[in-house]
Amino acid sequence: MKANIWKPVLAAVLSVATIAVVAAEQNKQMNNSEPQEMVSELCIGQLAGEFSHRVVYQSAEVIQAPNWSPDGKWLVYNSAGKLYKIPADGSAEPAEIPAGSHTNISNDHLISPDGQWIYYSKFPHIYRLPFAGGTPEQITLSLRTGLSSSAWLHGISPDGKTLVFCGVDPEKKKGDIWLMDSAGGSEKLLYASDGHEDGPNFSADGKWVYFNSDQTGNAQIYRIATAGGEVERLTQDSRVNWFPHPQPAGEKFIYLSYPAGTEGHPPNLPVQIHSMPLAGGQPSVELELFGGNGTMNSPCWKADGSAFAFVKYRKKPDQ
Repeated sequence: MKANIWKPVLAAVLSVATIAVVAAEQNKQMNNSEPQEMVSELCIGQLAGEFSHRVVYQSAEVIQAPNWSPDGKWLVYNSAGKLYKIPADGSAEPAEIPAGSHTNISNDHLISPDGQWIYYSKFPHIYRLPFAGGTPEQITLSLRTGLSSSAWLHGISPDGKTLVFCGVDPEKKKGDIWLMDSAGGSEKLLYASDGHEDGPNFSADGKWVYFNSDQTGNAQIYRIATAGGEVERLTQDSRVNWFPHPQPAGEKFIYLSYPAGTEGHPPNLPVQIHSMPLAGGQPSVELELFGGNGTMNSPCWKADGSAFAFVKYRKKPDQ
């Protein structure tokens, strides 16, 4: 009898321990804000004609995952577990966006199409915050009942009504693609395979969700109709491809490409930014840079599709 009494207690303890291990690994990769001997360079890139980019801000701190505000005036990024905004032209110093007692905010964050809200992941939930800062509001609900252990946000529909995120199952230690109402509510599974799915983002018309999956071995880019159905594989190479970002009112998507054999999406590697037609095709190498996790984890396009924001890194001068 005593053994039967303690079995559910032991199972609960093991479940909590498993979730903690998964959380530690996710935070290590998804919110890598540990001190690094690097300079962060916040950049703006343009695809029109020959690719070009410029640095708008440099920092001795690790900054990650810039989003562009819908009005084009601001870039929002995370650093050391907090959110900051800076004029898109770099004409003023960054200002912290107050988020109540929240620290350890991840590099999975975005701005609503109306510019009113910043949505972000902080293990294990998704929250939203007024753009000017304030008190965070928890959005994910069913995590409380064990539907998934953690939610890592990557996209919002053009009408602002739907979020798409990577929900990680602690037992399988893999992510699947989920949808939910941006005002909160129950989550809906959009796609799952035997591999790990991550980095989901909506197309400009809201009809497709682009994402990366390692279901065939190394991570490749796929898309699936928002209404569900069969997936389409878009990249076909030996590189490790993450974080697709469809161009607003454009014909391409961009994504981060790691060297073959890379595991996960680590920081501090020689990587490339690629572009590709929305329906797939031949990729173009737009830029080779030193980066990885933090370079462009989250939606990064300017609303008119004319430019996108990203972060590259370099060793400090005395290194």
